[in-house]
Amino acid sequence: QTIETTLKAGVPFSLQWRPQVAQTVVDESLTAQSAAVLDVQEDGLLMTWKTNLEFRRSRRTAFSLRVPKMYVVEQVRGANVGHWEMREDQDQRVVDVSLLKEVAGQTSLTMVLSRRGEIGGSDLSEFAVPLVEVDGAALHTGVLQIRRSPLLQMRVIGQEGVSRTESSQSVVESVVRESGDEESPLGIRPFQSYRFATTPYRLRLGVTPLTVRATAQWQAVLRIGERRVDLESKVLFSVRGRPLSAARLRLPSSLNVTHVEAPGEFEWAITGEGPERQLAVYLATHQRGAFALIVKGTLNREGPVADVALPRLRVLDVERQGGAFAI
Repeated sequence: QTIETTLKAGVPFSLQWRPQVAQTVVDESLTAQSAAVLDVQEDGLLMTWKTNLEFRRSRRTAFSLRVPKMYVVEQVRGANVGHWEMREDQDQRVVDVSLLKEVAGQTSLTMVLSRRGEIGGSDLSEFAVPLVEVDGAALHTGVLQIRRSPLLQMRVIGQEGVSRTESSQSVVESVVRESGDEESPLGIRPFQSYRFATTPYRLRLGVTPLTVRATAQWQAVLRIGERRVDLESKVLFSVRGRPLSAARLRLPSSLNVTHVEAPGEFEWAITGEGPERQLAVYLATHQRGAFALIVKGTLNREGPVADVALPRLRVLDVERQGGAFAI
């Protein structure tokens, strides 16, 4: 397109434009009320979006919904949902949903979206909360509840078109039940809840992974016999921030470990040789706060016990440690 005009000396010239977009036909009788739950976990984002659609004085056999292109549509569910298919439209995906039978007045459907990646990593340290838009809806209101993994810290970077509201456990349970996904063994924690009175809205979050901050105090008992030396050590951990999933100890080269105790289910293994020997205890029930680890063993010796060097225990991957011996 060519624009011709006359310019006057000393007068600023301003040109503005907007991209051409396809016109959306608004159905004045169609309104949507949604409830959505966004779970932010270490390996990805999962949103379950439940929408109640009302269309007074009309009958419908199909609907179209729009979702961000970077999200995968895993499910579209509903008592009257027949089949659905996707098509691309600029920076969005359009999901065309066909109903099993024509309905009058109202219906509902649930959509499950996901985006996989390392949340809190370089690619997903910040992200926009996804939005499901109903094509042609004259009004779209709803509530959005955000939950997070206990291993992540979250903050709000920017928001527009949403306002804080109180969390509702009944709404969460109703929506999550529709997804059918099992909850992470680490659990999930509420972050914030929002209400929106129209779409689109804008809500951007930042995520930082929690790091393990732990200290250790060990107590060791050395039992010396004529031909045998036994060592029993109790390590008291204090964990803050990210729960501890594994504990590592540097072992004396002469110690033969015979017994390990830890809270909950666990497994242990010894790696390395000589001064590099390590005991690794893998905790199935990730530990936070205070807990104890007990290690028992025998010092390898030949012949009668004439003298004993105090074996040195060292707890790895902690900020601070200390200990005491009893003989």
